[in-house]
Amino acid sequence: MIVHLHATSPTSPCPRCGMSGSRVHSRYQRTVADVAFGGRHLMLKLLVRKWVCRVSSCPQHIFAERFPGLVQRYARMTERLNEALQSVGVTTNGADAARILSRLGMPTTAKTIIRRILQLSLPSEGSVRKIGIDEWAWKKGHRYATILVDLEQRRVVQLLSDRSVETIKAWLRMHPEIEIISRDRGKLFREAATGGAPQAQQVVDRFHLQKNFAEALEQFFRHKTRVLKTAARSLAGTAHLSPRTRVPQKAEQERRRRHRQRVAVHKRVWKLFREGYHKERISAVGWD
Repeated sequence: MIVHLHATSPTSPCPRCGMSGSRVHSRYQRTVADVAFGGRHLMLKLLVRKWVCRVSSCPQHIFAERFPGLVQRYARMTERLNEALQSVGVTTNGADAARILSRLGMPTTAKTIIRRILQLSLPSEGSVRKIGIDEWAWKKGHRYATILVDLEQRRVVQLLSDRSVETIKAWLRMHPEIEIISRDRGKLFREAATGGAPQAQQVVDRFHLQKNFAEALEQFFRHKTRVLKTAARSLAGTAHLSPRTRVPQKAEQERRRRHRQRVAVHKRVWKLFREGYHKERISAVGWD
């Protein structure tokens, strides 16, 4: 759907000096995308007037009229469409938001969604009483930094550029109101929390507590393998077997089958790559 619009005001103020324009110099048309209308894509054909400034000393001799609240200078979409893209984008992600909006009559791309989200101003840190601290990856396996989360409001408070003790200490000292710090059992975060927020109580977060508990159980059971096998045979009423009983034949066959399948997929991927297929096309191929 296309809607043609033009301003009806008899004059327009100069953006430099504020004086109203004396006469119309020329006109041109802007094409602006808007929010969907009845599920259909809506485009605005906006007729814009160029005015001559009546103040001779003003450096802005000719200026185009502005449409505050509707569309910004040089923008290709209205303010309300920009806000719609940002709202859906921060709720989902670039690719999913683009799919949803396109279905609703507002076609866009994931890159456009990300650009609109980056235009949003970051919320202020505010007061934080209970903080969670952990690492996050700029590039997994190469470069890591620090993430700080408000555990009461369940939101990210700050992303620090690295995971050094001094950087974390400096941030914690700016928040003397912190009462509880939830962290892993690593030395780095322990030193930073002790030096930066000595008034806060340090606790192990639930994820690492469960992870450490699972690892301890796994290690315990690994040391008790022979006892567990003996107990299992007793409960099953089977005859006494060697403690080094081999893996059942069926499980071994299944393992070999999965290995052959992985090798076949690996060879096929490299074959397509050498034939000139891009990674996106290769990943779209069904591998089952």
